[in-house]
Amino acid sequence: MKQTDTKVCNLTIPNATLQDSGMYHCTGLYNKIVLVGNGTRVIVTDPGPLSPSIIMYSPLDVSGPIVPLQCLVMGAVPSQVQVVWIIDHSERSGWTESSWTENSDTAVEHTRAHLTLSEDQWTEAARIECLVMFDGTNISKSLVPGGKRPPDLLTYCMSTVKGKT
Repeated sequence: MKQTDTKVCNLTIPNATLQDSGMYHCTGLYNKIVLVGNGTRVIVTDPGPLSPSIIMYSPLDVSGPIVPLQCLVMGAVPSQVQVVWIIDHSERSGWTESSWTENSDTAVEHTRAHLTLSEDQWTEAARIECLVMFDGTNISKSLVPGGKRPPDLLTYCMSTVKGKT
């Protein structure tokens, strides 16, 4: 890092990689006081083709008045994606945040979109979709709310075994 007399900090990162993304702060010393700047977010993008992936999280059992949903988008820089929730063909707004998978040099930034539904909204919905818009294309993942989900094989096997004993 190089600081000039104009009170500007310059930083050059030769051969920057995705791991160089993060917050960078300029510090200086003035009359024995350390001054720290507000910071600048640096996002290094991979010039290669990115293909975001989506993982949706929903509760296995709804036991309260609120049903939290989460859509995790990996494989794309958060500033390059937009996430929208669609319930039965109607757009719904939630809140979105970006985070890192871990606190190390191999950490990967990802986007988490959240939506909270009432228990009635959850049981009445026929389809809940997380739509990700990225680089002019849309990808999505859908789920069918808990009350309408067909039993999975494990549930079916367990109920069959219970029926025979």
